[in-house]
Amino acid sequence: MKLRNLEVDNSKFAEETLKRINYYRLSAYMLTLKEDNEFIEGTTFNQLLAIYEVDRKLRHLLMEALETIEIAFRTHITYLIAHNGTLGYENKGNFLDETWHDEFLNELEKSFAIRRKGGLFIEHHYRKYAGKFPIWVAIEVTSFGTLSKLYKNLREEDKKEIAKTYYTVPYTYVESWLRTLSNVRNVCAHFGRIYNKNLTFRPALFKNEKMYGHSDALEFAEY
Repeated sequence: MKLRNLEVDNSKFAEETLKRINYYRLSAYMLTLKEDNEFIEGTTFNQLLAIYEVDRKLRHLLMEALETIEIAFRTHITYLIAHNGTLGYENKGNFLDETWHDEFLNELEKSFAIRRKGGLFIEHHYRKYAGKFPIWVAIEVTSFGTLSKLYKNLREEDKKEIAKTYYTVPYTYVESWLRTLSNVRNVCAHFGRIYNKNLTFRPALFKNEKMYGHSDALEFAEY
């Protein structure tokens, strides 16, 4: 890093840092600090590490917010499906795409099987209810990604009901936001980089947000 023009005030500190933070991981935070593979004049190791720490703290903040969103959405979907029966999620008539619904049920069954040994509530339902899980139990073993797909596969009138009741926006926005947040959560859960990262799925924006300019809006969404 010194050979590439990075200022390192304390080599021993830098070495100790690289013993606990993989160089390859840290190199992702160097991208905005370099030009033609050389560090911009005046760039220091401490500045690089500060960016890394900001990203680490940002992941923690996002995970806290995402927890609230995920739990709330589990509740929204549970409440809606429960009105179609305790096992309403098994009825393909409550969903748009039959193929994805079959995949969802298969994923759910695998989740039950995997968690059976360590999950007392799952074992309880296997023993007492012959492996039949009401929606409010089943929803607890779904990932955020599966939750996002589950919402997208609901009938249009059901998606509209959730979007209007809880968020007062068209359901297409909720679909987009859930997909984006699912991706963000996946990155955070695996301690990936959020700072200066292009999102795989960008969230839909309101018209007034787009007025500030395409690039600015995307920058806000991405960071």
